[in-house]
Amino acid sequence: MKKLKKFNSLRYNSIIESINNIQDNDFYTLMEKVDYKKYQFISKKIASELKLNLFYLKNYNVSISALYPVIATLVETGSFKILSTSENIVLITICALTVLVRENKEKAQKLFTYAEEKGISQSDIDKVINQISTIKGLFTMTANNFGKTINTFSDMLESTNLLVPFLIVLESMISQDKITSDLLILPLSNLYTELGDTKYKLLIHRIMHKLEIIMGNTTKFQNPNNIKPLLVNDELKPDYLKSDKVQIDNNHID
Repeated sequence: MKKLKKFNSLRYNSIIESINNIQDNDFYTLMEKVDYKKYQFISKKIASELKLNLFYLKNYNVSISALYPVIATLVETGSFKILSTSENIVLITICALTVLVRENKEKAQKLFTYAEEKGISQSDIDKVINQISTIKGLFTMTANNFGKTINTFSDMLESTNLLVPFLIVLESMISQDKITSDLLILPLSNLYTELGDTKYKLLIHRIMHKLEIIMGNTTKFQNPNNIKPLLVNDELKPDYLKSDKVQIDNNHID
C-alpha cells in the first residue's frame, strides 16, 4: 500500500510539473464553451458601479472565470429562487467569495445591499457560500494528491493550473447528475455521510481520473477539438479502449 501511494504521488507530481508553464490563454482554450469574457465584463461593471476595489477579482481572474459556470449549473439544477442569468451568477458568486476570502466588511456590505436590490436573497447567497466551501474541501483533497497544500480560499484560487481543470471536471459531473447541487450545499463531512464510503471514494476517483486525462495530455490545451469529447461525455478514449465499469445504483453517481 505504501509503495502504491508513493507511486501515485510521483505520478501526480510529474503531471503537475508538466503544466506549470501553461499560460492563461491555454486555460481560456480549455474553457472554450464558457462565455468568460461576458462574466468578466459584468464583474468589472459591478465593481466599477459600486466603486469597489476587490483584490481577489484582479488577482484570481482566471480561476474565478472557471468558477462562474460551476455556480451557474448549481443554480440551474438546485433549489434556488433566482434565475441563472449571467448577471445573477456573477453577483452571487462574488458576494460569496467576498465572505470566504474575508474581504473588507464595508465592501461586503455594499455588495450584499446591491444584491438584495437586484432580488438576490441572503438564503441563496448562503447556499453558494456553502457550495464553494464544499468545493474547496473536494479540491483540497484532490490537490493533496498532486503535492499541493490548500489551506485557505485564496490558496485555492491561486492554484490556477490545477483549479481550472478541476472545476471543468466538476461542472461536467454536476451537469450529468453525478453529484447534485443540493448535495454540495452539505459540509464535506456530511457529504461523506450522505454518500457513504464507497460512493464517496468513487466520486473522488472519478474526479482524479478525469483530471489525469486532461493534465496528462497538455497538448490538448492547444486544440479545442481535442477538449470537446471531454466536455460532452467525460471520455477521451475510443470505445474499444474503454474497460468495463461497475455501475453503482444510486441517485448521484453511476
